[in-house]
Amino acid sequence: MPSKKNPSPMNYSKLNIAIHWASLLVMIAIFALVWTAPENSEVTADPSLMPTRSLLMGLHISFGLLLLFLTAARILLRFLVKQPALPNDMSGFMKFASRTVLVLILATILVQILMGVGIVNGHGYPVSFFGWFDMPKIFDQNVDNAKAMGEVHKTLWIAIVVLLALHVVGALYHHYVRRDQVLLRMLGRAKK
Repeated sequence: MPSKKNPSPMNYSKLNIAIHWASLLVMIAIFALVWTAPENSEVTADPSLMPTRSLLMGLHISFGLLLLFLTAARILLRFLVKQPALPNDMSGFMKFASRTVLVLILATILVQILMGVGIVNGHGYPVSFFGWFDMPKIFDQNVDNAKAMGEVHKTLWIAIVVLLALHVVGALYHHYVRRDQVLLRMLGRAKK
């Protein structure tokens, strides 16, 4: 609980807000790129699709790294910048649920990206950030491991979507049912 000397801010910092919404846009791009990329089976049937798949998957990987950087910055900011407190009249369970969903979102994103890096490294390739630089390899080349990580990677997106849906439902619940300023804080519009 914040002290009277050092109260919690009403809103998140402009940097926190920018990272939060940028992360959403990057996640939308990541999902759109993978959904529009031709499948391996389509490329096998029509090799002319390979350049399209390579381009879209390369962008998917680069945006995944961008999400890694944004997520790491978001976690760091939680320790460095004072965050708005949850409303005092929220139940202990609601506060626990709110914090748990946020931690699970961030952790699942990090594991998802780690699995993506494992897939690329496992097939013997470096992970490139928009062609500007390659990340150091953290996994040895091993196609069997890459395939296993691929299955985890494919499954985790469902967990991310469910957690994000819970996050959105919680924000809308605060805004429309509780009529508090929780959602407005991430828009920079909460008022005393």
